Amino acid sequence: MWRGRGKREAPPSLALASRSRGAAVLLAATASALLFAWPQGADAKTSARKTYSPWRLEDLDDLAEILKRHVALVEIEPTVTHGVETLDEPTRQGYGVAISPRRIAMLSFLAEGARTIRVVGPRGRPLEAQLVLYDVERRVAVVETRTPLKRAGLEAAPFAQRQDREIDQSIFALVSTLPQSGVIHGTITDLGEVEELDGIPHIDLRLERGMPVFDERARLVGFSRTVAWDLDPFMIVPAEKILSAQTATTAAAAARRGSPRKSAGANKEPGQQRVPGPNP
Repeated sequence: MWRGRGKREAPPSLALASRSRGAAVLLAATASALLFAWPQGADAKTSARKTYSPWRLEDLDDLAEILKRHVALVEIEPTVTHGVETLDEPTRQGYGVAISPRRIAMLSFLAEGARTIRVVGPRGRPLEAQLVLYDVERRVAVVETRTPLKRAGLEAAPFAQRQDREIDQSIFALVSTLPQSGVIHGTITDLGEVEELDGIPHIDLRLERGMPVFDERARLVGFSRTVAWDLDPFMIVPAEKILSAQTATTAAAAARRGSPRKSAGANKEPGQQRVPGPNP
């Protein structure tokens, strides 16, 4: 037996094997710890990137549940002023899409003349909201709730990129926000690339009241822009117009804060109104 100086030691081959086993045990323990420490939201992010097929019923059911977490019912109590007389219209309803922890984007005409605004999510609990952006040119309005949207069961939707759109691409929309409602399937029929369309895509679904539209990966494509006087009921407000409306408003607000003497509308685009309220 091999002997070392001063005390007995294991042969080098046995010592190496022992150290290898120890390293293997440590590696296994580390891997196990990492597995159990994996964030719970990681699975949700992975599932959000799944491609949903319109031909699989289980995919349509799963997609409906996902979209209900992004799409809100918006209740508006408008006030219309005629001269010195103020008339209250009946409450009108439409749809919006969550774009941040406290903000909903929707068709601008739904919010026109709003006296009170309520946002209703899948939990059925209405949240009070106020108008923070009204852009009639882009047909985009943004409202902000006083409490986080998660209290109503809503969360921000991921946005699809403009370059990802293509002719005949599958798109999906909820029938309604009722608990038992499902989704309907359609396609993109025009990308809106000609000058006359000004970047406004067309779909083959006739949607109303600003219903949001999503792609096969549950990403926001846009929302229906149809109102009563539109001759073309198949146009949508694309996601990038929602972003550009917010960006223009944020830039204008920042410019006004940096230049107190500048008039409030100096940086505002035509047709756009930033309603006084919390900063974006």
